[in-house]
Amino acid sequence: MSEGQDSTQKRWGHLRKVLERPGPFCHPEFEPSSEIMDFIVTSCKVLVIGAGGLGCELLKNLALMGFKQIHVIDMDTIDLSNLNRQFLFRQKDIGQSKAKVAAAFVNKRIPGCQVTPHFCKIQDYDEGFYRSFHIIVCGLDSIVARRWINGMIMSLLNYEDGVLDNSTIIPLVDGGTEGFKGNARVIVPGNSACVDCTLDLYPPQVTYPLCTIANTPRLPEHCIEYVKVVLWPKENPFNSTLDGDDSQHIGWVYEKSVERALQFNITGVTYRLVQGVVKNIIPAVASTNAVIAGICATEVFKIATSCCLPLNNYMVFNDVDGIYTYTYTAERKDNCVVCSQVPQTLNVTDPNKMKLKDLINLLCEEETYQMKNPGLTTVIDGKNKTLYISTIKSIEERTRDNLNKTLVELGLKDGTDIMVADTTSPMTLVFTLKFLKRSRDSRRVEFWCVEEMADDKNVEKTISEDLVVTKYKMAGEIVNRILKQVLEKCTAGSSVREICEFGDQLIVEETSKVFKKEKELKKGIAFPTCVSVNNCICHFSPIASEPDCILKDGDMVKVDLGAHIDGFIAVVAHTIILGVSSEKKAVGRQADVILAAHYASEAALRLLKPGNETYTVTDAVQRVAESFNCKPVEGMLSHQLKQFKIDGEKTIIQNPNEAQKKEHEKFELDKHEVYAMDVLISTGEGVGKERDNRVSIYKKTDETYQLKLKASRMFYTEVRTKHGSMPFNLRGFQDETKAKMGVVECVKNKLIEPFQVLYEKPSELVAHFKFTVLLMPNGPHKITGLPFDHELYKSEHSISDPQVQSILKSSANPKAAKKKKKKTESEVEQPMEVEAVA
Repeated sequence: MSEGQDSTQKRWGHLRKVLERPGPFCHPEFEPSSEIMDFIVTSCKVLVIGAGGLGCELLKNLALMGFKQIHVIDMDTIDLSNLNRQFLFRQKDIGQSKAKVAAAFVNKRIPGCQVTPHFCKIQDYDEGFYRSFHIIVCGLDSIVARRWINGMIMSLLNYEDGVLDNSTIIPLVDGGTEGFKGNARVIVPGNSACVDCTLDLYPPQVTYPLCTIANTPRLPEHCIEYVKVVLWPKENPFNSTLDGDDSQHIGWVYEKSVERALQFNITGVTYRLVQGVVKNIIPAVASTNAVIAGICATEVFKIATSCCLPLNNYMVFNDVDGIYTYTYTAERKDNCVVCSQVPQTLNVTDPNKMKLKDLINLLCEEETYQMKNPGLTTVIDGKNKTLYISTIKSIEERTRDNLNKTLVELGLKDGTDIMVADTTSPMTLVFTLKFLKRSRDSRRVEFWCVEEMADDKNVEKTISEDLVVTKYKMAGEIVNRILKQVLEKCTAGSSVREICEFGDQLIVEETSKVFKKEKELKKGIAFPTCVSVNNCICHFSPIASEPDCILKDGDMVKVDLGAHIDGFIAVVAHTIILGVSSEKKAVGRQADVILAAHYASEAALRLLKPGNETYTVTDAVQRVAESFNCKPVEGMLSHQLKQFKIDGEKTIIQNPNEAQKKEHEKFELDKHEVYAMDVLISTGEGVGKERDNRVSIYKKTDETYQLKLKASRMFYTEVRTKHGSMPFNLRGFQDETKAKMGVVECVKNKLIEPFQVLYEKPSELVAHFKFTVLLMPNGPHKITGLPFDHELYKSEHSISDPQVQSILKSSANPKAAKKKKKKTESEVEQPMEVEAVA
């Protein structure tokens, strides 16, 4: 053993005795090991939030306990008043960052310790930063900041089928002090009470009415506040604003406060109390900080090592008269806004009288919520509306008139979802309005009752409901983001299988982040990621046991994928050519087919309007393809989408043969329908054929059959429970071999249907574009698809058909076209439509 290693062994010898042998107070699952201390020293990452009185103590304690990977975050700078208790700072440090000075001090004093400072607000970092830590410990003096970090660690939790994924839990140890009182608590997200569960422990900040402090003071604080808000502005003894760190200012306030206290026979005015009232703080006591920090550091050690059971879960400390401690279990609130996973409801007694400002006051003053500056948005008739946001001046001015409007005047209805953003939480909270109606019983005594909505599961949900539109749009935003990331992965030398796996993983991760509180709500993959190259038409997504495809420059790559939220599906497909740039444009048949597919999809979008027939779309796609000497792939169908149904009854066929023309039914498009518009164009004859590739994507049907083989029954059970009616890839099964065995009998008896991998002739190319469109009363609303760069492609062909030209020149959204005419030069495009709702 080297001298350095021997020194390290001796240095942590007292801790190794705890970690390398059992004892009567050990955690039931604790297994002594020398590797535990190595984990503490080399791997365990701890985030300390706050570098003040508690933070300095915490940094010192954790560093001396062996933790070397420590980060500290604090937005504050050092002032003179900090030096009496925040022992890591010196007079020369005044004005500098607390986090940076504290980190430098600890790193210098304790060799090997690596404290990384962050001089910023906790809100400046996203979930990726906080997810990188094993444990977070707080030494904050702000309730708002506590609630924000509490919301952040709750937002990191993942639930699969209502079951919490324990690997996403990041424990939070929180400490706080008030003079000679303090508390410490351990929060295990998803298992124990969170900060918002116990908001009643944090009473609102005390303020003193001016009439009381001016006329009837009863407390020493009233006397000090009178001098602060009345006498100082009136006399202005030092011809400057009141500075709580200036001893002369505090001395003058102290003298005047004593004089006023004597006039009203009030005792208890002290210099220390004057400092606290003037600076709106409760003076901190170094010994209390040391006790609470010691408790918090011990809890961090216990959680990191599992050597002892952690605190369960709240401890109170008081040494005003002697020393008193008490530990109890704070209970979770079943309907906690942050951690309960329960949809929140706001009961409204009379929506015809309740104004928006009353609703905001409710969110601010109600003990359950205690928000600071809530911003409210909603969805009305399928459009995002900002009701009121006070934190952005331009938006506040435009929505100020909404404050005095009733909820009914704003267009809010029973069951409307209100999205609320506030500084107390990193998450947008969703509240459902529940209107109350007045009725009378048999004795004609008036009472209020909740208007229950009919719970008829047979009623089909359509985009006539705002919440359904919201879910479609959320799914659309997710697939658009994922499509962009998947396309970035499509580079020369990349594996198609790995790209498909990457896309499916992203869909699962992104959909798991929404509607976390609704445990029963299904979400995830609506169509597995496929990457079809060159003459491959569709559905190529190879499993591990099948041959892969490696991309190369010049390949025409088609990416197809989909996601759903509560069964409301958004799908998308896009085509690119590898190696193409503005300097190296695609020409010839590559340019012909990709431009044909793009313009055909644009024509289809403009014809997807209520009242049009489906064959109108079929004819337009055919005309566009012929303009570029290409053909649509024969018999391909675009389906109507419904909840949990990717292949609805209504379909739009492209390039039907004679037999298909006789068999395929024509439909009329209707408002509040949703379609996945698929456009596939070929440079060849447009006839797809199967090859020797194994099918990997399947979907459950509505057929019934008693399966004979055990492997088939197990496979089918997993399909029903895990995927339901959504398409799936065999790659998603833990045992791929058994899945391949089980699917055979299921397909043979039509319980499962395959998505065949189709090909054109080897010398031909196929381009593919797909988008999801909502048929709203005012026109089609496209929710998926990425921008298309025409400058990358140069074709010898163009569209000369006057009818097609007329279609393409028309607006895809008539309402948007009208607005465009009225738009003034001063207007700018906003990410969300903001207006005072009439």
